[in-house]
Amino acid sequence: MGNVGDNFYLTNAGKVTCRLSGYPTLTAITTSGARISLKPQHGTYFGNMTAANLRPGAIGEFLLAGTDACFNAPTTTMPPVVYRAVVISLPNNAGSFTTKRFPPCGYTNGFWESQVGVSPPVPGVFVPASGTIASLQAKLELPARITGGEVLHYSVVLSNPGPRAVSFSPCPGYTEFLTLTKGLSVRLHTWSYELNCRAIARLQAGKSARFEMEMTAPKVSQVWVAKFSWELDTGNGPFIGTVVSIEP
Repeated sequence: MGNVGDNFYLTNAGKVTCRLSGYPTLTAITTSGARISLKPQHGTYFGNMTAANLRPGAIGEFLLAGTDACFNAPTTTMPPVVYRAVVISLPNNAGSFTTKRFPPCGYTNGFWESQVGVSPPVPGVFVPASGTIASLQAKLELPARITGGEVLHYSVVLSNPGPRAVSFSPCPGYTEFLTLTKGLSVRLHTWSYELNCRAIARLQAGKSARFEMEMTAPKVSQVWVAKFSWELDTGNGPFIGTVVSIEP
C-alpha cells in the first residue's frame, strides 16, 4: 500500500551493442514551471534493474517509483504536492526525456529509481501449503484517522481459502508496524504479541475468524501520514497493510 511505480523502456536503435548501467538524474517541474533537482534514493520497493550489454534492437528499462500516500490523507491539513512533470536525464549524457504520466506526489518528498538495465531473473513464487497458518488471508478493519496517544481498537479477520483446516496450536505471534512519514522524517513503531486464538483450535476450510485488537498510537503534535501493517510471525505471512493519518 502507498507505493506507485512506472517503467520506462529504452531501445538500442544503434548498430552496435551498448552498455546500460548507472542511475538517471531527475528534475521535477512544478505547477508554476519552476525546476527542482530531485535526490532520489537508489533501488525501489518494486526492485532494481541489472546492468546489461544491450544488443541492437534490444530493449532495456528504468523504473521510477514514489508514494501515493498523500492522496489518501486529509488534504485540508496536509495539502499534497504534485509535480507537473519529471525530466529524466540518462547516465553518461545519453539523452533525456520528460514524463507526465507518472504523478509524483507527497509529503515524504520521496522518490526512488532503479538503474538503467534489464529485469533480473524472477525467482520462484512462494505458495504456502494448504493447511498452514501462512496460507490464511488477512483483512484489516480500522479507521482511516487515528488519534495519537489514545488506544486504537481495530479488528483483523483471518480467512481460510484452502481445502484443509488450519490449526492454531500453538497460537502464533503477530507484529504491528506503524511507519510515520513527514518530509524526510520517518518514525517506525513496532509491537509484537501472541495472537489471542486460544478459543479457536482450528479454522475450517472456507471459514473466517475475527480477532479484536488494540494498540496505543504514538503521541503527535501535528498530523502525520502513516502506513499501518500487520502480519503473523510465520516468516511467510499473511501480511496486510493500509494508509492512515495520525492526528493530535
